[in-house]
Amino acid sequence: MVGTGSLITGIEQISSEYLESQVRKATTDEQYLATMQSGYENLEVIFNELTDGDLSSAMDSFWESAEDLSANVEDTSTRTAFLESADSLAGMFNSMSEKLIEYRETLNDTMPTIVNNINTLTRNIADLNAQIMQDEAAGATGVCANDLRDERERLLKELSGIMDVTILPQDDGSISIAQGGRLLVYQDKSYDLS
Repeated sequence: MVGTGSLITGIEQISSEYLESQVRKATTDEQYLATMQSGYENLEVIFNELTDGDLSSAMDSFWESAEDLSANVEDTSTRTAFLESADSLAGMFNSMSEKLIEYRETLNDTMPTIVNNINTLTRNIADLNAQIMQDEAAGATGVCANDLRDERERLLKELSGIMDVTILPQDDGSISIAQGGRLLVYQDKSYDLS
């Protein structure tokens, strides 16, 4: 027969859950390392090491003046130098303490935004789960909600960039998400962090 064309019976998404989980894990690891690097860089600025006015230089000066004082207890200028180096070291510790407290407060101020972002992502994933379950249950055999699954995977990668999560695919096409033993998404329900 000529001209009968072809018949498309469906479009099937081919993906590997193992490879997808490896990508999510790599995203989690990369974001973790980027966050740690940023934190260490901020601490490096606070501690101001490897400069002339750094903590190790102040401590060296303090111990040298203490050694000088122990060798020459009666000398007024040696006592004064020791007190000045002790005062300088104490001032440096106080300054570092204030900067560390300020840095901690800055980090704490960002937490509500991060939690809101996580909650928005998990709600959107639960909504996609509901649509995927509905579309695939209502469709003919072999119907797969590929666009919705792709969008859900994109959101999962974004969530994995924020926190380490465990993804559990379900037979109904949905996924469950847990973090540290706490359920965040189950089918079409999300459970907010607070």
